[in-house]
Amino acid sequence: MVRQLFVPGLVAAAIMQGCAAPAPRYSMPASPACSQGNCSLQIKVTDCSRSDGYSVSVPSLPVHGPSRIEWTIDTPDYSFRQDVKGIDIPWGSGVFDEPKPIGHKKFSWRDKHADAGAQFKAGEIYYYFINIKKDGGPDCTQFDPWISNW
Repeated sequence: MVRQLFVPGLVAAAIMQGCAAPAPRYSMPASPACSQGNCSLQIKVTDCSRSDGYSVSVPSLPVHGPSRIEWTIDTPDYSFRQDVKGIDIPWGSGVFDEPKPIGHKKFSWRDKHADAGAQFKAGEIYYYFINIKKDGGPDCTQFDPWISNW
């Protein structure tokens, strides 16, 4: 009886572990996308009806100090949505501020990093959502890469 419950439980645990978010367990090296307090990421769209129809130049961005992070849509005929934040960081309260659209193709946030004080936690992962649309077309499915502060 114990064996009958143990094996399926072990399989279920392994499956759930495979679905878990990739939490960094060690300090990640600085990203080459970040230099002197500015991070620049590019977004490419291949099929906006799918959550995997996007690519971000650095999908898991390690940040090592206070920075301005800027995303640019490199694909023609796509823009950040204007009715919501083009890049939404819903769980970054206190660490991220100053969300700012820059025209229709760029969006930026300030990552206060350790300057956020008590809200700063080394290795914390912040998922963000990319909200774009095809020009003259429907809203695209959201995509959710992440930022981690070190």
